[in-house]
Amino acid sequence: MVKIKRKNYFSIISVVLIFTLMLSVFPISAGAYEIKKGDVNNDGEISISDATKIQSVLAGIAEGGENFEIAADYNSDGVVSVIDVTEIQRYIASLDSVEPDTTQEVTESETDFTQESTSFVGTEPTEAETNFDVTEQITEPTETETSVDVTEQVTEPTETKTSVDVTEQVTEPTEAETSADVTEQVTESTEAETSADVTEQITEPTEADTTVEITEPVTEPTTQKVYPQYIKLNKSELVLGKGEKYTLITGSDVTDYICSFKSNNKSVASVSDSGEVIAVNTGSAAITCRTENGLEAVCSVTVKPMATSVSLNKTELTLGTGENYDLSSSIPGGTAAYFRFYSTSNANVADVEKGTGIVKAKSSGTANIYCTLSNGVKTACKVTVKPMANSVSLNTYNITLYKGKTYDLNSSIPSGTAAYFRFYSSSNTSVATVTSGGLVSAKKVGTAVVTCKLSNGVKKTCNVYVMPKSYKISGVPLVNQNKLPTGCETCSATMLLKFYGYNISETTFADKYLIKKNLSYSGSKIYGPDPNCAFVGNPYSSSGFGIYAPAMAKSMNSYLADKSYKAVSLKGKSLEYLAGKYVAQGQPVMVWATINMVASYKTTTWSVNYTDENAKYKYGSNYTWTANEHCLVLTGYDSNYYYFNDPWTNTRTYYKKSLVNTRYSELGKQAVVMEKR
Repeated sequence: MVKIKRKNYFSIISVVLIFTLMLSVFPISAGAYEIKKGDVNNDGEISISDATKIQSVLAGIAEGGENFEIAADYNSDGVVSVIDVTEIQRYIASLDSVEPDTTQEVTESETDFTQESTSFVGTEPTEAETNFDVTEQITEPTETETSVDVTEQVTEPTETKTSVDVTEQVTEPTEAETSADVTEQVTESTEAETSADVTEQITEPTEADTTVEITEPVTEPTTQKVYPQYIKLNKSELVLGKGEKYTLITGSDVTDYICSFKSNNKSVASVSDSGEVIAVNTGSAAITCRTENGLEAVCSVTVKPMATSVSLNKTELTLGTGENYDLSSSIPGGTAAYFRFYSTSNANVADVEKGTGIVKAKSSGTANIYCTLSNGVKTACKVTVKPMANSVSLNTYNITLYKGKTYDLNSSIPSGTAAYFRFYSSSNTSVATVTSGGLVSAKKVGTAVVTCKLSNGVKKTCNVYVMPKSYKISGVPLVNQNKLPTGCETCSATMLLKFYGYNISETTFADKYLIKKNLSYSGSKIYGPDPNCAFVGNPYSSSGFGIYAPAMAKSMNSYLADKSYKAVSLKGKSLEYLAGKYVAQGQPVMVWATINMVASYKTTTWSVNYTDENAKYKYGSNYTWTANEHCLVLTGYDSNYYYFNDPWTNTRTYYKKSLVNTRYSELGKQAVVMEKR
């Protein structure tokens, strides 16, 4: 509050005249400014409309426009705020008589003037008491005071008050006192007590007491309430055992929303304000969550008698280190137990996830895994952990099956290790499928690869050949061995070569490519080659013996050295495998059996004096020949017979499968096939 007591107001007139003279002596150069502070609407004047526009922009209901921030920052503090509005109003009410600097650089003389104008300039106060009471609020005027409410509009005068219309200019005050709120800076007066908020320049007080009330027009920002568009619960159905508690969780498109919970049957299931459901008694209830804008989500709750026992799907379990196993629990029918908590007796050996029952094998040893219900009932599974297996084997690596047939593929791992999980898969499920236990089923003719894989990535594969019920290869030429009485292997090889388009005679092959070694005698001792390395004797002689698959393939490959095919020696393969993998695919096979499928027997023995990389017998060891050895070409099969090109009879013949299997086994399950290089 500012109280100024004067006998007359001639001093104010003097001050105004002095201020006008100073403006004429120290003019403010228009060239030094581009934007006028406070003139936000760019009409060349600072008025109430400028203050109103700043308030509108601050409230968010108007746009500022170009250079708004510069013009609106009336006090040059770098921020456009309500303080700038107040100071513009003070300037309009002539409480601050000097306009602020604009944004452009000011000359030295102009700066001096500005500095002078912000100090206390004017005549000394008279003997009358001048009292400036500067506070943030306005004190009540005396009986003779005139109250002026300096806002954007002018208040109505009272009986003893003078109303001042505060617009762009303010009229001279009357002799009545005027009260004012002045807010910024206080300077001391001489002789009389003076206090005031001073901004840039304070004018001389009049002889009348003056009270002016200035309010800060603040527009409070409005906040629009955002309501959710949907509400949902994490459970739409819930089954609890009597006495159990469960807290429902809500979800929505907004984060700040209010919802309430209600149960339609509190005697069965009650619910708290936070969504905690308590199973009170058996029965059913609906828990509704409702938002303040009327959206609802419902969870149906069924309460059953609390389970009094629990079982696990495993009472004992062996895992390899690093493996995980999901224990599952069960309770008696007609009961419930939503919460089943899992724990371990030794987390270093086997840990378990509390809420899921997933066991994690950590290191070798044993541990008990417990499953406990919320009423304290529990059960256990003993877990043994061993080192993880680093290899796996299969009981076969090639399977031939007729469509619709099955084969049980078994796997094994090294002793002292573990691998609970052995995952089986098929590369072509339209041809062959496989179960999780390794049972292979033939679906249609073709080939597939079944893989057995451990959880650490170690794996083995098995080839599956699904064959038709019967198949016969046509076009395999017959070659008679009458020129080579003991050269059945050479004649069968010639048949195979001719089938693949190589025109060579049996005699040319025998002369140029067949590896041959004769028997030699020293006293009563006989010496000869390992038949896996060379033909024993001479194929042109009836006293010759024969040659086995590895040496025959080597001889054929000497002829095929620059050809697109090669001969491959097979050992230990079943006839079903040969029929499924090769014959059913149109590839004839050389097989070793006996002449006319008669029984074989042992005859001549000799000491091995020739070996190579294919040797099965050591140099110097004894070998005994198997009589009736014979080589034929397998060309077909059906459910009962195998079909052959037989060089001994020079016919296409057949024999019962069981008989052929016996003779084929007596000769060591030997075969030769042709494959693309």
